[in-house]
Amino acid sequence: MKLQQLTAVKTATALEKLTQPQLKELQTALQTLGYPAGGADGILGPKTRAAWAQFKQDVSAGQPDEIGPGSVQTLQQKLDQAAAGGGDGAVPRQAVAIVKNYEGLRLQAYDDGVGVWTIGYGTTRYPNGQPVKPGDSITQAEAEQYLQNDIKGYAQKLAATVPFWNQMNANMHAALISFAYNLGPGFYGSGGFETISRDLRDKNWSAVPQALLLYSNPGSSVHEGLLARRKAEGALWRGQGPFA
Repeated sequence: MKLQQLTAVKTATALEKLTQPQLKELQTALQTLGYPAGGADGILGPKTRAAWAQFKQDVSAGQPDEIGPGSVQTLQQKLDQAAAGGGDGAVPRQAVAIVKNYEGLRLQAYDDGVGVWTIGYGTTRYPNGQPVKPGDSITQAEAEQYLQNDIKGYAQKLAATVPFWNQMNANMHAALISFAYNLGPGFYGSGGFETISRDLRDKNWSAVPQALLLYSNPGSSVHEGLLARRKAEGALWRGQGPFA
C-alpha cells in the first residue's frame, strides 16, 4: 500500500491533529505491519496510540505521540519491504508440512464433531466462500489447492493482528499458522488466549513454545493429539524438529 493522506504531514505533529482519513490510513498501515491498532475507524483510541508508540519504539524513533515526515517515510519503507517479501503469494513450506501432518487428508466431506462439515486438509469453506456440504467430494489436487488458499488466508489474518509478524522468520510464521489453523485465526487478544497473546505482544519469543503447550486441553484433561501438535509447533518456532 502507498501512504497518500499521510504524505501531507510535512512537519512533526501530534497524532490528535491528524484528519480522520489520515488516521484511517495510519491504522491500516500499522495493522498491515502486525501492530493491532483496533481497526481502521479513524478514531484515535488507546489501541491506535499503543500501536504507533510500539512501532516508533521498534524503529528507534522518539516522541511516541508524534508523527512527522521521517516516521511516515519509515512506515512506507516497512510497508514496501513487507510487500516485497510476500509479493509472490507463496506460503511457508513449513506451514504446509505441519498442517498436512496433523489435519490429515479426507476427500469426502465429514462432520468434524461439532457440526462443521470439513474436507481435504481441514477445509471448511471453498475458495469461492461456499461452505463444505454433506456429500461433497474432491480430488487430492483440489485438496492441495484449498490448503494453499486456507493458509494464505490465515497468514493474512495473523499478519494484521499479531505484533512483530514481519520480524518473525518462516518457521515462526508456520508455527503460528498451524496453531491458528487448529484454534482459529482470531486467537490473538481473545479470551482464553491471554498467555500467548501477552508473550507475542511483549516480544517474549523464548516463552512462546511453553505458552503453546497450554492450549492442549479443550476439556478437563490434556488431549494427547493436541499436545503432540503443540510440542511440534513449539519445536518449529525454535527452528527445530521435522517441519523446520
